[in-house]
Amino acid sequence: MKKATFKEWDLDKLDAEFGLKQIRKCQIMQEWETYPVMVSDYEKQVLGDFQEGLILSGKAWNEVELENKFISPLITFTKIDNENLSYFLERTLQGVVGDYDLSGNVDGMIATGSRNPHTPFSVCMKYKRSVDDGGTPDGQALVAMLVAR
Repeated sequence: MKKATFKEWDLDKLDAEFGLKQIRKCQIMQEWETYPVMVSDYEKQVLGDFQEGLILSGKAWNEVELENKFISPLITFTKIDNENLSYFLERTLQGVVGDYDLSGNVDGMIATGSRNPHTPFSVCMKYKRSVDDGGTPDGQALVAMLVAR
């Protein structure tokens, strides 16, 4: 078993190692995106307020500002936390994919559990403005999603 951290991956390496191929249309996602949802006037107002802040200043925000001013408030507004499911921040995600034991810290994840994450449903790796020797943002996000899956 090979050990690797999320920072070691970019899209080309992930494609080559795991046989990944980008798809442009996915019926399940299209059904999910068109599922009818009732949104109250209050919810529309709050979501509009979040959107307004993002439109006004979002491109200038750093990672911490993005997390604190938009991502966490939006997820908290959904009232997702309960005894069985929670939104966790800055937690380690680890799992085996193919011949690799992969691990890394994710900025956020929605997972089963109330005190500690167990089974992840979704992971969030915030946008990073540049590529450095610590890996690529898109590669890190994709490898975290593979582990969550």
